[in-house]
Amino acid sequence: MVVKANSDASSMKKNKTMKTKGELKLKGPAKQKRKKTDNEETSETEPKTLKKQKVQAEPEEQVENLEEELTPEEKRVAERKMKKMLKKEEKMRKREEGIGEDKKEDQSKAAERALEYLNCWSEKRSEWRFKKIRQTWLLQHMYDPEKMSDASFSIMLLYLENLRGVARDVTVQKAEAMIKEDKGDPSQTADDQKRIQRALEVVRLLAVD
Repeated sequence: MVVKANSDASSMKKNKTMKTKGELKLKGPAKQKRKKTDNEETSETEPKTLKKQKVQAEPEEQVENLEEELTPEEKRVAERKMKKMLKKEEKMRKREEGIGEDKKEDQSKAAERALEYLNCWSEKRSEWRFKKIRQTWLLQHMYDPEKMSDASFSIMLLYLENLRGVARDVTVQKAEAMIKEDKGDPSQTADDQKRIQRALEVVRLLAVD
């Protein structure tokens, strides 16, 4: 019985010793592994930073390379395209701001062409050709003394004698509406009074049953 107890105690002591040695063996490599991981993280951080710097530098190099690769003709084409874009943006900006210089020039040209059309009808009938766009301008602006002089309006009355159909009816309706809106206000300008006078002449000429 004593021998068996000694044997059991010796066996337990032996197992305990082996377990302690095993733990020591495990602790050593584990520490080394953690240190190695920290070193690896440090070593991995540095290449990432370098890689990032490299990526940032690449586009600049690409742009420089592209500029160097462009031929003189390609550069001229690119400059022309850029100028067109800038001109278009400037035009849109002016339109939004209400400057409209180009539009004013177009209106001036339209007035000039319409009056030439009317004079051609009066003086050079053989060369005259009907143009609806010119007639429309004349019908819209014939009451305005700033856009049509008294001499041109006299010719316009002769032109209106040949007006037929819907254009004639609409012209009469517009002239009558202008007369009805007139309240004989003494503060009216000379131009306002002239507009009403012209409207009366148009109604007398065209409003025939």
